[in-house]
Amino acid sequence: MGNTPIYLLLGIGWVVGWWKIFSKAGFPVMFSLLMVFPVVNVFVFLMFAFVDWPIHVELARLRNYCKDQEGIFPPESLLREADRESLSQWLANEPSAEEMFDKAAILDQRGDWADALTILDYVAEKFNDQPDGQYARNCAEEIHAKIEMGRDD
Repeated sequence: MGNTPIYLLLGIGWVVGWWKIFSKAGFPVMFSLLMVFPVVNVFVFLMFAFVDWPIHVELARLRNYCKDQEGIFPPESLLREADRESLSQWLANEPSAEEMFDKAAILDQRGDWADALTILDYVAEKFNDQPDGQYARNCAEEIHAKIEMGRDD
């Protein structure tokens, strides 16, 4: 009875660790619960080790698609019409330069480079001869460099 809390904590840690691993690989996180059961966990581990991971399959599909496309990565066609419309509406409300830079930075971090460039281009036009306009152009150049590095992989 004295070691029960330790074994319980180890079991919870084991499941949480596998939960994160399966999540990052793109598998259903419920597989982590199977890792508690002896023998079953060996089969799940071998399946995990030898099958194509969903995250890699999707990345390969996106890279193959983008190799065939001209223009911005990710391609404009992957953006849903509603997303482009809502971005246009957001810009129509004339947010401050700071708000636009913040949103562009978030989009950049998420990899939504087309939308980030849309915002930065808008800022560059709106604040053409001002420091904000130059900063927007510099940020856009950095995103274009990221896009080119993604194509080189």
